[in-house]
Amino acid sequence: VPFVDAHRSPDAASPFAFRLYYRSVYPAAELLVPSSGQWWYRLIDDRSGDSFFAPAESIRLLHPAEFTPLSPDVPLHEKAIEVSLDHQTLTAFERGAPVFHTAISSGRVAWQADPLAPRKFLTPAGDFNVFAKQPSRRMTDADISTLNGVNYPGVPWVAYVAENGTAFHGTYWHGNFGQPMSHGCINLLPLEAKWLYRWLLPPTAPGRESAEGSGTSVTIA
Repeated sequence: VPFVDAHRSPDAASPFAFRLYYRSVYPAAELLVPSSGQWWYRLIDDRSGDSFFAPAESIRLLHPAEFTPLSPDVPLHEKAIEVSLDHQTLTAFERGAPVFHTAISSGRVAWQADPLAPRKFLTPAGDFNVFAKQPSRRMTDADISTLNGVNYPGVPWVAYVAENGTAFHGTYWHGNFGQPMSHGCINLLPLEAKWLYRWLLPPTAPGRESAEGSGTSVTIA
């Protein structure tokens, strides 16, 4: 479905929690059948640990095969990512040959109420390595009530490349790939972010979705 509203308890009349969008991803804890007879999934907010509930007919469980690494025979030193901020593109290389190329959205300059004081969310340039991956993350500012505050639950297929939080991830809230749009991260279509998540090192171990360790080299220029 394009979207579904999640609630604070498994009851459509209970308080609203989040709006969940197509191809967003969430940790699922259990499947419930309240007295109403409607099936609900209890989902987990990965930041707070709180539970929220969504109708089961709107949810598809991810199969373990969807986490298996891509090109596992290619060693670490023969995989690389290049991001062009000028062209708003990402290219993945194996043994020096391109195997994946797509449009991205990097950080932007956001104009606030005072046009003389723009707020910059620029993606850092330099050489990095992927060091952590998570299939789902709620991304939010410290104060989501500010003009430029964000609160995106279920951001899918997140791969971190810089200690300031810069990451590759799927993006369901805009389709303007090829234009700077982000708060500093590198936005991709969700299915493309999923491919990249599986391809990037460190690999995910059997039975575990997240991963940590020194991984694929990334050049942002």
